[in-house]
Amino acid sequence: MTPCFVINKDFSYNLLLGRPWIHCMCVVPSTLYQYVKLNYQGKIYVIPRDPDPLAYYQASAPLNCYRPSHAIRSLPL
Repeated sequence: MTPCFVINKDFSYNLLLGRPWIHCMCVVPSTLYQYVKLNYQGKIYVIPRDPDPLAYYQASAPLNCYRPSHAIRSLPL
């Protein structure tokens, strides 16, 4: 089982896979064809790349999420 964090925001990527996970799951990544291939319960699965990898998405937080207590304060010298 792989823990994942689901975030309801638009990002420029779908999923980040680390090298330890790729090796542990015996996944074959292809940088040429931009997909990953894996064998799960005797069946081969191919997960293709994002069809529009250069799409721009903006991720931001509303201004009311920032607390005034975290503001930068000037200190006397």
